[in-house]
Amino acid sequence: MSARAILVVLRKELLDISRDRRAVFVMLVLPILLYPLIIIGFTQLTVIQMRTMEQRTSVVWVRGLASLPPGFLAHLKNGEKHRLSLEEEPPGKDEAAELSSGNVRAILVAPESLSRDVADVTTTAHVQVIYNGGVDASSEARRQILGALDEWRRDLVDARLEAHGLARPALEPVSAQLRDVAPKGAILGRMLAYILVMASLMGSFYPAIDLGAGEKERGTLETLLLAPVRRAELALGKFAAVFAIALLNTVMNLASLGLTFSHFGSFAGGAGADVPELASVSVSLGVVLVVLAVLVPTVAIFAALALAISTHAKSYKEGMSYMQPLVITSVLLSLASALPGIELSTGLCLVPVAGSAVLVRELLGGTAHAGHAALVVLSSAGYAALAINWVARLYETEEVLVRPAAAKGLDLLTRASPTSPGAPIVPTLPQALALAVTVIVAFWFLGPKLQLPAHIVRGLVVTLVGLVAAPTLLYAKQLKVDLRATFRLVPAPGWALVAAVLLGIGGNVLAQDVERLQARFTGERLAVEQAAYSKLLEGILGEGLPVALLVIAVLPAICEEVLYRGFVLSGLRRDAGAVPAVLASAFLFAVDHLDPARLASVTLLGVVLGALALRSGSIVPAMLCHFTNNAFALILAKGEAGLEAHHFFEGGVASWPVRLVALALVAGGLALLARGREARPAGDGAAPIRS
Repeated sequence: MSARAILVVLRKELLDISRDRRAVFVMLVLPILLYPLIIIGFTQLTVIQMRTMEQRTSVVWVRGLASLPPGFLAHLKNGEKHRLSLEEEPPGKDEAAELSSGNVRAILVAPESLSRDVADVTTTAHVQVIYNGGVDASSEARRQILGALDEWRRDLVDARLEAHGLARPALEPVSAQLRDVAPKGAILGRMLAYILVMASLMGSFYPAIDLGAGEKERGTLETLLLAPVRRAELALGKFAAVFAIALLNTVMNLASLGLTFSHFGSFAGGAGADVPELASVSVSLGVVLVVLAVLVPTVAIFAALALAISTHAKSYKEGMSYMQPLVITSVLLSLASALPGIELSTGLCLVPVAGSAVLVRELLGGTAHAGHAALVVLSSAGYAALAINWVARLYETEEVLVRPAAAKGLDLLTRASPTSPGAPIVPTLPQALALAVTVIVAFWFLGPKLQLPAHIVRGLVVTLVGLVAAPTLLYAKQLKVDLRATFRLVPAPGWALVAAVLLGIGGNVLAQDVERLQARFTGERLAVEQAAYSKLLEGILGEGLPVALLVIAVLPAICEEVLYRGFVLSGLRRDAGAVPAVLASAFLFAVDHLDPARLASVTLLGVVLGALALRSGSIVPAMLCHFTNNAFALILAKGEAGLEAHHFFEGGVASWPVRLVALALVAGGLALLARGREARPAGDGAAPIRS
């Protein structure tokens, strides 16, 4: 691959974009100018509105106005502190309707015995304040009433203290003095992290759509394909252009936000007096540089994904609509930085976008760890590499590039064209993802209702057949795909079957260690999850071992493999390549189990199953490995007492000799998997993975 060719394409694309001055202004300059304008304007409007509400007189109805104690009434009518217009509550009024309409801002209900109750030192008197929390003016009236009540309460306490010859410090023998050592940027960390991540995404939108769908719409892509450069070099050059513009946009946004918030206190007006933490917000240059380094791989992920999605579109308008799922997903993931109580764990570091957003928040708050920062950067770089590889593969596909009218990558109901002449027709990536997400959502809503403890066996059968296998087969029939190629319905080589059994048995034992490792990093209550899982197995075993094997081993091995190592894996591999397809299908497979405590172990199992399916060219080894894994779990559950008595297991955990045997089985299975050289079966659309 020629670096010079990539740089030539990069230079050409940057020049083309830079010639559109309006686009450059809207894409790079306008957001930077808008930040201070929006923040200054919003802050000033907030201060003005707060002062306006404080100066506005609020009508307050009082039930029993004539019986209010003079002291309390005097505080309520103190116009210097509270602007309240007190009126006797009219009889027969709908309080909720009146508060919603604005005819009254709050209603004070005081018992007739209020004066007598406050004079009795053995009781506590109560008054009720009725207000509408959805109306700011009503909340302000409530605040003023409570302020007057607090002032009167202090007067009553002072009178009681004086009567007993005591001073106020008698009620406050000790007090706390708070000293916050958090960096000055910590208070805005949640908001800034979200803004910066979303700025990284939005910065890649225009250049990606312009270099992908826009070039198709202009009809200039065919001319570019005639240039003496490889398709992969062309793809990398375009990605580099999108990445460079998005990164420049991120840098400028970061600088604009930093300068804006460094002077926040100067234009916050009266807000700074009420919230001293906002009076001087600053972030050191070192933290800014580290934040930028963390955002670089995130920008690369967005640039590659946006370019890949845009490449599927045949017009600029279609490209914009295709970007919506990416925007929604990114927004939800980046909102992790705003969740209360969330901390960056090892597991969260591996979640794209969310890990970066939380890390940026912790960097601004001064609580980030170097290990977490390195893990976020490395994992994001890995995801970016997979996304870049997807872009490079797309530029090798004639359907997407040369015939834009036929590029229906996101058409979920139409059969896709073959990737090359004579190749079998398999699902597309969007179709595979759509089916997987549909099954997961259906399982989320219907699974708990179907799998009630009293009917667990019947529920599992209905779930696996009705929610997993049936939609997969019906969708494949609707799309008229090549069933043999899509589901890899060919005999399996002998080495793959042996590897499947070894990996199924050994992997089941070692999965416990993976689950404990995940629990250590995520703080999960693994014992509770394992107890619930063991109870489920015991309940199913109560129906007899043959029935248990059917619903726990046989049906999952068939139904789930048909979906994930058949339809989903074929669709993902068609457009994204073997490695991304194996990883993505494994993750979706794990999510479908709706068991967070086993997410890592089930994902690893999914990776093994995907590798078996692709390496062997057949779905049979994946089914056999899946069956062996689940059946061995049943055997262990049924013989738990005997295994514990012989010290093979202690407290449900395998002993070290058992682990070593399991490790040897897994090593043997992986060795067979790595040395396999089975030829591509007829009808498969691509060659199996090679070592």
